[in-house]
Amino acid sequence: MKYARFLLVSALLLMASCAGPGVGKPMSSREASVLRAAAEKGDPEAQFRLAEDYYWQLYWRDRRTSDLNEAVRWLKRSAAQGYAEAQSGLACLYEDGRGVEKNVAEALKWHTKAAEQGNVVSQKALGNTYRKGKEVPRDEAAAFRWFVRAAEQKDPHGMLCVGECYDEGIGVAENPKEAAKWYRRAATARNTKWGDDGVPHAHFLLGKLYAAGRGVPKDEIEAMKCFKKAAGLGHIKAPCLIGLMYATGSEKIPRDDAEALNWFRKAGHSPEAQYQLWVMYSMGRGVPKNDTLAVEYLERAAKAGYAEAQYNIGLKHMTGQGVLHSRPVAMGWFRKAAAQGHEGAKMMLE
Repeated sequence: MKYARFLLVSALLLMASCAGPGVGKPMSSREASVLRAAAEKGDPEAQFRLAEDYYWQLYWRDRRTSDLNEAVRWLKRSAAQGYAEAQSGLACLYEDGRGVEKNVAEALKWHTKAAEQGNVVSQKALGNTYRKGKEVPRDEAAAFRWFVRAAEQKDPHGMLCVGECYDEGIGVAENPKEAAKWYRRAATARNTKWGDDGVPHAHFLLGKLYAAGRGVPKDEIEAMKCFKKAAGLGHIKAPCLIGLMYATGSEKIPRDDAEALNWFRKAGHSPEAQYQLWVMYSMGRGVPKNDTLAVEYLERAAKAGYAEAQYNIGLKHMTGQGVLHSRPVAMGWFRKAAAQGHEGAKMMLE
């Protein structure tokens, strides 16, 4: 439930942004005393800020259970008075089962109360909850509505999610042109945690539209620019796609094995990148041919769950090419690949 914890921190930081110096750390004893006095008198904002202070004590002081219990107690008091940020934070605790017993119904209730007051964190949380449909019935129309409300407040991730809805036809008719518009808005959003460079995934998805010519004119150069922007902002999938574009080559982007190899390496532990490095080393593309190292990359990709790698390592075990000659081992890899829908692996099992 890492996402729930992220939402809780986001909700608390909404209020923390008004706290002045020392945001993100517990306040002094004097500050806490003044705040507690206001909270005891029923001030919902003070109650929320006091909950925030107890929450940060978990990270900066003794990590005592009592701090979390106090944070929950003050969040509940503030939320009961209709304070949106407290309602959102309390919802995240119920969603995560942190400090309270996990309760999806309570999480949904408090997220809804906060979202209806315009709390962006809860609007996005509801959108994701209804979109995934894991703990509540899937409701794509509701997901789309909540993402739109977050986007209307110029929230970059809300814009991204609206774009994904149009891209995939989630709660609204599929419309790649509208998707491109929203991706572009998210990609040009300012004052995000990436600075003024927008959301990395928005650059990535916009690049995929340009590469496929969906909603925008097909433009491999523009696609490459988007992917490189996303990669520069830390997007984990972008480097591998850049590598594939260089490895494949086209009229506008000439094949460049050295660049492809460079980008596959930048992709780190990406299973697909490991698989592509197997291809490069086994064929000697951009690097001296090295079958031993190639098999190492193939095994890494297979162990990481990449179906195509599992199928190919299975083929190698069937023939003993650079690996142990073992039909049982091969069949084990084929079963793993087949479980992911790999047609070739299914045929090997027949």
